[in-house]
Amino acid sequence: MRNLEKFEMITAMAALLVLPAGLILASPPHSEMVNSVESGADPNQVSDYRVGAGDLLEISVFSVSGFQHFVRVSSSGFVKLPLLGQIHVAGRTCAEIEDLLTKKLDGEYINDPDVIVQVKEYRSQSVLVLGAVRSPGLYQLTHDLTLVDVLALAGGVTVDAGDTVTIQRRAVRPEGGQQASPQLTEVNLEELIANGNTVVNLPVYGGDVINVVQRVQEVYYVIGEVNSSGAFPLRRVEPLRISQALAQAGGPQKTAKMSKSVLLRYDEKGERKEIPVDFAAILQGRQPDFNVLPNDIIFVPGSHFKNVTYGILGIIPHTVSTVPHVIR
Repeated sequence: MRNLEKFEMITAMAALLVLPAGLILASPPHSEMVNSVESGADPNQVSDYRVGAGDLLEISVFSVSGFQHFVRVSSSGFVKLPLLGQIHVAGRTCAEIEDLLTKKLDGEYINDPDVIVQVKEYRSQSVLVLGAVRSPGLYQLTHDLTLVDVLALAGGVTVDAGDTVTIQRRAVRPEGGQQASPQLTEVNLEELIANGNTVVNLPVYGGDVINVVQRVQEVYYVIGEVNSSGAFPLRRVEPLRISQALAQAGGPQKTAKMSKSVLLRYDEKGERKEIPVDFAAILQGRQPDFNVLPNDIIFVPGSHFKNVTYGILGIIPHTVSTVPHVIR
């Protein structure tokens, strides 16, 4: 958990240090996320951004009032302009497009034109962030970003984040060949955060799908003569004592035989171990209060049981499977 808190601090700092001023809106709500420059980066600050399909460009010529056009880049990478017709712009920076249009306009249409090209909406370089982040959604890449940068844009990871981040990337189609399968890369989030291994801080590109895998929920079970039997989440913030587990289940019923309880635990080989539990002695401090582990089964028998026999214990796994999953 300390590592997650450390990561939240790192991502918050990253949002301030590496992002342009317009992108310091660290956690835009998913429902309000838009692609326009008004809520994103200033195109004048993004000199290395390469235009792509779907981007909206403003193309004008300084001091020529009749030449100001808003054009959307087509799926094939072209824009259509008066006088010039179809111009291929995809893959070029704004400065390169300005040079291209200047050469086409100069002399034939406008003498010594001062062409200005700006991106008004970024649509081509989007990345989808999913999973255990504070603000999942679609984000536009207006300059080169790494995995940490994008996670910072999404507000950082949540407390239920696991140790793995996956990056799914569209594979480039071979010339004249079939579409290749998407590339899937796994990054160890713990290695990136705790150890500061910048090697795993991979660059992120348009079209990537980033998924912060959620931690698998670990549970324990309390069944028998308790007020709320079922499955309960086992959080790893701090150890859970068996007395606390009993309290989480609402405590014992009046008919419970506190000194005759049993804990069932399965080892790595799948072999079952039965541990007698005397809750009365534990609560009185006469016996140690020990920790509960994932998938432990705590059985509190009732007064109608004369003793806890192995036959009763044998039916507990089946009983657990029929108990409602009460995740609190």
